[in-house]
Amino acid sequence: MFVFQVEADCKEDPEGLALRLAGKGAVSAALKVAESAGLSIDLRRELQGRQLVKLLTADPLNGGGPAEASRFLSSLRDTDDALPVAMGAMQLLPNLRSKQLLVIKHYLAYFYLVQLCKFL
Repeated sequence: MFVFQVEADCKEDPEGLALRLAGKGAVSAALKVAESAGLSIDLRRELQGRQLVKLLTADPLNGGGPAEASRFLSSLRDTDDALPVAMGAMQLLPNLRSKQLLVIKHYLAYFYLVQLCKFL
């Protein structure tokens, strides 16, 4: 029954389904819905930013950390998405503890500079 409801939601309101999934912490599932339904680039980037934050704030022993976040950014289909995704993620980070925030913001700033250098 649950699977049929998700399928119906995906056909009727894929954006709503993606946002509900992301709101419950299932960001990777929300991304799959957004990509398969061809939702707007802005929504996909927002969800990718949430996934990046989730990876950056997760313990490296549990599949998170800067290395996994870097792999995620490198795996984006469109390389032009990496910079806006990283910048969006920075805006989602203010709730972190100051030391953790500092490390993550330095990582994102470094990534931002690397992306800018590609255009020079």
